[in-house]
Amino acid sequence: MFNKCVWVFALAACRCASAESLSLAEAMDKAVRASPMLAALSANAESQASAEKSAGRLPEPRLSLSLQNVPVTGPQSWSVSDDSMTMRAVGLMQDVPNRAKRRADVDKAGALAERATAELHLKTLEVRRDTALAWLERIYLERQVALLDALGQESALLEQTATAGVSRQRNRLSRVTGGRAGCGAKAGTSIVRPIRTAENPRCLVHASAAASSRGGVSQPS
Repeated sequence: MFNKCVWVFALAACRCASAESLSLAEAMDKAVRASPMLAALSANAESQASAEKSAGRLPEPRLSLSLQNVPVTGPQSWSVSDDSMTMRAVGLMQDVPNRAKRRADVDKAGALAERATAELHLKTLEVRRDTALAWLERIYLERQVALLDALGQESALLEQTATAGVSRQRNRLSRVTGGRAGCGAKAGTSIVRPIRTAENPRCLVHASAAASSRGGVSQPS
């Protein structure tokens, strides 16, 4: 339950910046200030520190007032001065525990204060650690998204380049195929093998059986 609460406050601290980016130190400070658990632990540590200061002191003195033998019947009823048996007393009492007990109280208060301070420090470190993990996870996701966007743009550019290359190759192949078809039409008939003509030595044509029998064409050197 504690870890879930810490992650909630850590993520809230990392997302509290709307437009500007939040640094790691700022995110951890915001998480520490926004944690109610740390506020409660801080108040407890202060309380234990105050108790440690007052430990070992003598108890507060007590003031006592008393009336004894006050008449309640007769002509002197409820009089504190007419009857000689009536006594008035004013006292001041102070409890003095032994030194060992007071020393034990001091040690106990000191131990409680140290434990409260250590617990506050530990939980603060845990909040800062979880906030740092949440901050790093957010930065990682943001950079991963940016990298994926860049890869998408690069892939689109490569796709456009490949499409343009394929189109050029198709056009080139169409021109070469058209040129061969034109030269083959000048040669005549069924295809045997490619040769060069005297009229167009750069053009490859297909010799016919009739042309080869007449010897009108020559083999390519």
